Amino acid sequence: MDEGEAAAPQETPRRRRGMWWRVGWTVIVAVFAILGFWITVATGREDSALLFVGLPAGLALLLALAPAPYSLHGTVFVSTTILMLLFAALLQEGAICLLMAAPLVYLAAHGVAGLVRLFDRRLGVAFALPLLAVIAIEGVIPTLRIAPVQAVTVTRHVVLTPAQVQATVAAGPRFGVARPLLLRLGYPTPDHAAGAGVDVGRRWHIGQHGGAIVTQVVANEPYRDGRRIVFRRLSDTSMTNHSLIWRTAVLRWASNPDGGSDVRLQIEFERRLDPSWYFGPMEDAFVRAGERYLLDSLGLQPA
Repeated sequence: MDEGEAAAPQETPRRRRGMWWRVGWTVIVAVFAILGFWITVATGREDSALLFVGLPAGLALLLALAPAPYSLHGTVFVSTTILMLLFAALLQEGAICLLMAAPLVYLAAHGVAGLVRLFDRRLGVAFALPLLAVIAIEGVIPTLRIAPVQAVTVTRHVVLTPAQVQATVAAGPRFGVARPLLLRLGYPTPDHAAGAGVDVGRRWHIGQHGGAIVTQVVANEPYRDGRRIVFRRLSDTSMTNHSLIWRTAVLRWASNPDGGSDVRLQIEFERRLDPSWYFGPMEDAFVRAGERYLLDSLGLQPA
């Protein structure tokens, strides 16, 4: 062996135990950070010392007690976690978007670290920089966005007749029913509403913590053996405005040959978060859960 050539470290049982200990502690830190932040947001304590002092202090304690990271991925994980908590404290009400993005942030950070480690550092950077340029440019220029306008549709069969459907819809939503599981994770949902009626020009004020969405009926017309009602957003100061822009909602219903009515709700929105391959399916899932919650709140539970 040449004098300048370093000997490869031997894989000993002690070294393996140390590696698994570091991996286990990393998992503990991750669970503490994500769960602690989720509890802070879910309980509405974003403005309290729990977010600004308690959570960072607890994380710092865990990191201080943890074995010093000797690997590139360990250093990247610790640094990324601290930066995410700092940004979460600054974003406050918009921090739920950061929580949704956490897996993507870790994937990007560790993906680049893996490239640098796989090759030698100079060659790794040569591979990583073009890759970053490609995956990070979406949304930087408004014209470089992939399908930002999305539409989600939920259909269900209800026991109500078309006339009964129109009456219950005209009464307006009555929030307070059980929310779908996905909406219980801390995503902002409506909790009160003002306004009723489905005549053209009627306005519905759908409120939630931190703001409200104001919609207006712009069409009410016959549809088969039922009706078709179109709502358009007039203004939006809700927390969901951080991640998407509501556009229109189309509610249709018609009689079913077997009795009752077939109801179809389609909501169109503009996604504000990129990249599309990650946030597109995620926002689709949340909006779909929101549509089911809205239909339940209108008294249109499935048969």
